Amino acid sequence: MQKDILAYLAINPAASRKDLALHIDNSTEDGIKYNLDRLKKLGLIQREGAAKGGHWKIVNGNE
Repeated sequence: MQKDILAYLAINPAASRKDLALHIDNSTEDGIKYNLDRLKKLGLIQREGAAKGGHWKIVNGNE
């Protein structure tokens, strides 16, 4: 599921947890939240801007 999340955020960085849950098969908002938290802890993504108006940034290994 984490690969699916990263792929979706690459094309739609402003996606919400609800958007992700609707577009990723066999997922729930709670499952998306869990995996977003894991991706943040791994340093693969970060949230920029406000909670409602912000976007996700995929972090590459050079940052």
